[in-house]
Amino acid sequence: MKTGVSKRGFLGITLLSTLLASACSSDGNLIQKPTAPAVPPLSSPRPDSNTSPAPIAQPRTGDASAQPSDRENLPNSCNKPALSAKKTANVQYQNISGVDPKFHSLDIYMPAVTNPCEGVPVVIWVHGGAWMIGDKSNLDSQIKATHFNTMGYAFVSVNYRLSPEVRDESQLDPNRVKFPDHPNDVGAAVAWVHKNIKDQGGNPDKIALLGHSAGAHLAALVAMDQRYIERTHTTWNPKALRCLGSYDTEAYNINEVMLSAVGPQRLFYRNAFGDLPAVWSAASPINFVRDYGMAIQLAKRGDSGRHAQLENFKRALEEKKNSVSVINAQSISHEEVNRFIGAPGDQIMTPFVSTFLSQSCFGK
Repeated sequence: MKTGVSKRGFLGITLLSTLLASACSSDGNLIQKPTAPAVPPLSSPRPDSNTSPAPIAQPRTGDASAQPSDRENLPNSCNKPALSAKKTANVQYQNISGVDPKFHSLDIYMPAVTNPCEGVPVVIWVHGGAWMIGDKSNLDSQIKATHFNTMGYAFVSVNYRLSPEVRDESQLDPNRVKFPDHPNDVGAAVAWVHKNIKDQGGNPDKIALLGHSAGAHLAALVAMDQRYIERTHTTWNPKALRCLGSYDTEAYNINEVMLSAVGPQRLFYRNAFGDLPAVWSAASPINFVRDYGMAIQLAKRGDSGRHAQLENFKRALEEKKNSVSVINAQSISHEEVNRFIGAPGDQIMTPFVSTFLSQSCFGK
């Protein structure tokens, strides 16, 4: 089955008119797999080798036969030349039969790398859009790439399968893309980055996972339940994920959301997560909180229900001895939380996100 993805943006998940004004989706058709498990196949064996791209061959790290005089002329001690800034678009991180490859692709924005032996920290970005619209290459992502590259960080923007864009309950196809497809894909993208980013000049042991709205939910879920990463990476090291930035979502506890959700909001959540409370629990980051030793940053805005979701998640994180900081974004809209990150002149989001990365995340 194919589902079209619009180019409209996403202000928030509570109002349809607001939702479709925020994120820019990619064009093209969405081909959905015949069936999707109700809960994540976290205990299933690794996919066959043809379900994920072969790792990029690692360059030589030096010539043991080189004489001392030769080594003095090398660009750095491991015999890797400096790398120029570049963008590599539409890199395939996973292959699943029947799925448009664009949904399993990512864009890599690299700054100039003077010491590829050490590599630069890596920021992975997960776009929002109510789990049904949005794209890795929208303008906001490009602005973020420029900002984080200026800070000396690699920026990786990822796509993932999207649930169909719906307007009423009659459009809820039982075979649609839905949970756990979204976090399975984000987890596979993180796994690919960890296994391959070194060849691009990135440091695989310094990764930040950031997201906005639906992407904030997915980033939080994958960071807290790292089995999504381990599905395609059996040697994954949790210490490689240094920090989580989850910016403006109320989906930390989906069971709580569904108690009061009505209208478009309820429809969007049903579209993404179905109707089973057990599945809602499996999709809720708050149920998987543990101490990974990572720094965590959240953004607070919106109504009292949104505040309660954030405070409960923050409390659960702190009970597990996680370090949590919160940006006060009450003065801006849901859309602006996303749009301001990395935007020149912004004083509400960008300074706090930048300091969080440089000090709490990569400064250790």
